[in-house]
Amino acid sequence: MELPGKRVVVTGAGQGLGRAYAEGMAREGASVLVNDVDAANCHDVVASIRVAGGTAEGHVGSVADWDDAGAIVSACVEAFGGIDGLVNNAGLHAVNKFTEEDPVFARKMVEVNVLGGIYMSSHAARQMEAQQSGGVILNVTSGAASGLSLMATYGATKGAIAALTWNLANELKELGIRVNAISPAAQTAMVATTRQVRPSTVTWGPELMAPLVVFLLSDLSHDITGQIVKLWGTELQLVRHHGPIPPAITRDVWTPAAFAEAFATELHDRLQPYQRDMEGYVPFS
Repeated sequence: MELPGKRVVVTGAGQGLGRAYAEGMAREGASVLVNDVDAANCHDVVASIRVAGGTAEGHVGSVADWDDAGAIVSACVEAFGGIDGLVNNAGLHAVNKFTEEDPVFARKMVEVNVLGGIYMSSHAARQMEAQQSGGVILNVTSGAASGLSLMATYGATKGAIAALTWNLANELKELGIRVNAISPAAQTAMVATTRQVRPSTVTWGPELMAPLVVFLLSDLSHDITGQIVKLWGTELQLVRHHGPIPPAITRDVWTPAAFAEAFATELHDRLQPYQRDMEGYVPFS
């Protein structure tokens, strides 16, 4: 077992990827606090883990609420005596034309995907700091953060989570808290929604992603932090960190004409793609 004695919270674990993560970690010896907003799904996952001989408790609550987020972490502490890991999996997803964006759902998506990650990470980090035993925070981002039509708001929330990962990895390293993110892909309800407008070659189930989560929560990855890891079927990749492209270009005075000249010459071959790698997708038309 790779996670003996680890006490882990998995948010949005009532189905799909979150369920696969929770069950996978329980099989590796972790005590898992299963969180979801759907009580029936939450309790079903807890029962499944226990039947398989694992240890789990459930907590129904929304990560988008500060007090609920704190209660989720507290439930882990009360049940297992502390918290060693957090998987920020809970999230909402939408596929729609940006000119037809639903403002109500867009706000809800930002609250769950972004504030949920911030709130849960904050409560978990405070508890880990109090324990003085370090810990692991694992976020969930998406390739949509790199540019994908019909997913502008969703992609924006996942881009925010990537930035949160890099910032927290830097700030929390002195506390012994590692922070990474995964960019998963699997046959889930989310992919089924996407397939309505953009066919995909994703055929594998959520269970394929569970070993990666186990690895990043385990001591096997003790020296890995600040990374975004993409797993596409059998292909493993790291996602490049945002930053300026060297070398810098200098002028004594920058005028509009000077900018135009720079973009036409030195910067011409450095212009970056603004659409994610579309391998595995059929472009929308």
